[in-house]
Amino acid sequence: MSELQKLRILTADSVDTLRVMAAGENATRVWNTDLDSLVTELDLRFIESEYEVDGAFSLHLSDEGTRQGDLDAANAHLILQVLPNLTPADAVDERLWVTLALGYFRNYTRDRWPAHGEALGNHVTNHVFASTDRRRERDHAIARLWWSGWYVRRFTRAEELNPALQAFFSNSDLSVQILGRPGLATIPTLARAMLSVLKTYFVDQETPYDRIGVRAFLEGLDFLAGRRALGTVPEAELLEIVDQGFRENLKL
Repeated sequence: MSELQKLRILTADSVDTLRVMAAGENATRVWNTDLDSLVTELDLRFIESEYEVDGAFSLHLSDEGTRQGDLDAANAHLILQVLPNLTPADAVDERLWVTLALGYFRNYTRDRWPAHGEALGNHVTNHVFASTDRRRERDHAIARLWWSGWYVRRFTRAEELNPALQAFFSNSDLSVQILGRPGLATIPTLARAMLSVLKTYFVDQETPYDRIGVRAFLEGLDFLAGRRALGTVPEAELLEIVDQGFRENLKL
């Protein structure tokens, strides 16, 4: 077993210094300069944190033979191993995510989210900084992997985690829609049934993604959760209800 190491993270003031640069004409410097050079150039500071990182794992980079969603799924699994003791209460710490995006996983950040066009300021702000739930869960290069992995792992047996993550990342819209409906996670049996159904259709059967149908399906689950005590429904019965809702909305 590899040895866990405590992670040194940027201070809040240092993060703010970088944020100001990224929002202005110096966004390119933040994106293209390695963290050690930025530290020297801007006199950035670090503090010792209680976050533990397992250096035995690294994230996968782009592979022409692998679909991006499958890479995201694999990396979401890996980030849970890289940060094995991180909790949701601590995973809102922007200092952690900025440090990882610009330092520990800089190569991955730039590989997964290559910069194009002139709007580099927005690009850096979205994928490096994580001041809101939306940024952490949808846009940040590293935080989105952790939050997605943590969500799916909560409601999935260990042996089914990989295919469940593949289903979750089968379309970029799907993960955004699920994380944007936190009410579904308040009923564990419903969340488990939803992930099971998504795995069945999007991974096992390779059903084409239908954005309108999926959104209607999730809206239906939201509505159902608000009008019935789904936590009292037997899991097998609930799975049938969710499966039927999926088939009806995607016209299968």
